[in-house]
Amino acid sequence: MSVTVIRMYSTVQAADDTLKELQRHRFSNGDIHVVHPPAEGAESGVTVAAIIEGGVSRHQAERYAEGVIKGGSLVIIHPPFGNAALAEEVMDHFSPIDTGVPTRDFDSGIDYESDATPFSRALGWKVLLHSPSPFSDALGWKTLLHEKAKTYPATFKIKLLSHNPAPFSRLFGLPLLSNKAAPFSAATGMKTLSHNPAPFSSLLGWKTLSSKQLALGDIKLSQNPAPLSSALGLPVLTKDQS
Repeated sequence: MSVTVIRMYSTVQAADDTLKELQRHRFSNGDIHVVHPPAEGAESGVTVAAIIEGGVSRHQAERYAEGVIKGGSLVIIHPPFGNAALAEEVMDHFSPIDTGVPTRDFDSGIDYESDATPFSRALGWKVLLHSPSPFSDALGWKTLLHEKAKTYPATFKIKLLSHNPAPFSRLFGLPLLSNKAAPFSAATGMKTLSHNPAPFSSLLGWKTLSSKQLALGDIKLSQNPAPLSSALGLPVLTKDQS
C-alpha cells in the first residue's frame, strides 16, 4: 500500500529546509511536493488544486488548504516502499505544526468521515471503489442482486442461473444417467480405448485373477521370486552376487 506523508510548517523557510534535507537523504524530487501560501486574494480552489496535484485526496486537500491559506506551507512526500519512517523523522526535525489532519494519507478521493467503509476508515486503509461489484461493472455484467440478472452479456449464450440440476449434460445433449460404460464416447461417436478389462496384462501375456478365483481362494502364487523381471528379461541380483 502506498503511503503519503504530509507535514505543515508555520513558515516558508521551514518548509524549504525540510525539502533540502529530504533531498540530502536522496529522496527523489519527483516524490516531493511543496505548497506555499497563495498570493493575497487568490481563490481557495487554487490552493486545493495545488495540494491535490501532490497526490492528496480532495477531502484531505480541502482541510489542509485552510492552513495554507492562513500562511502555512505544506510538504508532501510519497516515499519509496519501506522509507516512510525515515521521511517522517526528517520532516519532524523541522517542527511541523499541528493541523488536526492525519499526517499519513492512505486515501484516494474517498471521504474518511463516511460510514460506508468504517473498518477501512478506522485503519486508514484505502478504499478501492464504491461499487459492491467492481469486476462485474468493469465487464458490463449484471449482478445477482439486479432484478433481471439472469444472463451473461450477449456474447455468452449460457444462462447465469439455472434450475436444471444437470446444466452441463443438458447443454451438450447428454443423458444424465447411462447404462453405457463410456456414455461420453458413445454420445460423441468416439472410440473407447479397449473393452478388455486388463489390457496391460493381455499385452504382456500375463494371467489375471478372476472374481471366481478370489471367491474360492483358488489363487496360486508364483514360485518365481522376480516374475516381472523374468517376464521382461531383466537381470536380478542373487545372494551370490550380494
